Amino acid sequence: MSVLHVLFVILFCMLVGSFTWGMRGTILGGERGAMLPGAALALALLYAGSDLPLRDAFPLAAVAGSAGMFFGGSQTYGETIALTHEVDAGKRRYARFGLAVKGAGWFGVFGGILSFALGAWSGRFVLWQAFLFVILLPIVKWLGVLAFNYPQKPKENRFPKIYYSKSRFEVWGGLLFLCIYFCLFGCIVREWLMPLLTVFGMAFGALGFWSGNLFQTALDAEKEKGLFAFLQRSGVCSSWKAMECIFGAFGGLGMGLGWCILYPYISRTHLSRIVSHSGIWDAFADKTDNIFLFVWLFLFALFVARYFVSRDVNRFTEVLYRYEDVWIYPVFCYIPLFLASTGNYPFARIFSVAIMLFLLAEKVSFAGTERFETIFGSKVLQSVLIAASAVVLALQLFTRLTFSAYATFAVYVISYLLVFAYTLFCDARFGRAGIKGIRGSMSWAVWALVCTLVLLVPGWFYFK
Repeated sequence: MSVLHVLFVILFCMLVGSFTWGMRGTILGGERGAMLPGAALALALLYAGSDLPLRDAFPLAAVAGSAGMFFGGSQTYGETIALTHEVDAGKRRYARFGLAVKGAGWFGVFGGILSFALGAWSGRFVLWQAFLFVILLPIVKWLGVLAFNYPQKPKENRFPKIYYSKSRFEVWGGLLFLCIYFCLFGCIVREWLMPLLTVFGMAFGALGFWSGNLFQTALDAEKEKGLFAFLQRSGVCSSWKAMECIFGAFGGLGMGLGWCILYPYISRTHLSRIVSHSGIWDAFADKTDNIFLFVWLFLFALFVARYFVSRDVNRFTEVLYRYEDVWIYPVFCYIPLFLASTGNYPFARIFSVAIMLFLLAEKVSFAGTERFETIFGSKVLQSVLIAASAVVLALQLFTRLTFSAYATFAVYVISYLLVFAYTLFCDARFGRAGIKGIRGSMSWAVWALVCTLVLLVPGWFYFK
């Protein structure tokens, strides 16, 4: 890679991280919201080089990337950010360190899982190792939670010794254990990319959350004076949104930088094996791939059925509703990661587009906030999103509709931007506060538009 190419890759990854993380905070949130930054950033990283065998794996990368970022979405950080606004300087430093810990876990897990998937595609693991890796993920996570995040009983005033919130359940210990697990696993199987990319993710994830919050608290402190006084008083600049975009930008910067630095090693140890094996490792035969796809679709259909069947119908539907937080992990993370890492193209082709569209439709139509339920034309918006995801799913299933890497990336960017633009328009045109209702989003709207233009126009050449 030339110096100019490396700089462009890093800038592109920074904008991908900033835009998608801003969109996550605007529309989705939670674990499923974090899948957007993971999928988009994985696509950008895979196309950083010019090696065609690796680029062909972009649907698999989108799935693995979304699973890698999924874990961080379980973390709570709102109360931690509130603690950074305390009067006591010691409490502010303690809370800001807590944000760095949470940011490290978020991008460290992403780096570890993406590097594991890359190792699997190059045939550096056997099937039982890939299966063992995925099976151990929930076990290792909960061991970390038990070690660092228990007991958490606010009513009894019992909290862990290291606690960065006021009343919310924290899981940062689980993500820390996962990062350690990736480093150990990589060393045991001599897959050195795993600890290296995990460390890059941890370093820049920590720096990103810390820096984003530092800028956020500086903006909040300047409400009555200084450079940002006018913007803050007028509500044009949202300090929270600035924090999200900075965090995403640093995460994208770290992953892009780490990928470029390690690319000679990746090319020598991974790409050469992919070429020698005549393509990405496929652990199962083509027909078996389809069987796994339809088994997963059945589980996915059960998950979606919750929105159309009352929880009081029978014991089974009550279980589906009650254990949603447990149910989403195998459906959207563990099973997809296993299928993607073992080279299941039919599954990855559908998950990377149709299911990612469904996540947007689900949030706006079924699991949205009051904002999505009360905006003008909400039923029309919901119908359009549901129909779009259903049509794409049907076409991909029955006509083998295939999206290019650029088209997949553009779907991510444009779909979220259109929903955001529509809600912004409704807030201004039909909201009770009129134009005042969108002032807090104006700076974010401008930044989102700039990112979109840069990501889609140069992105046309980037993804060629």
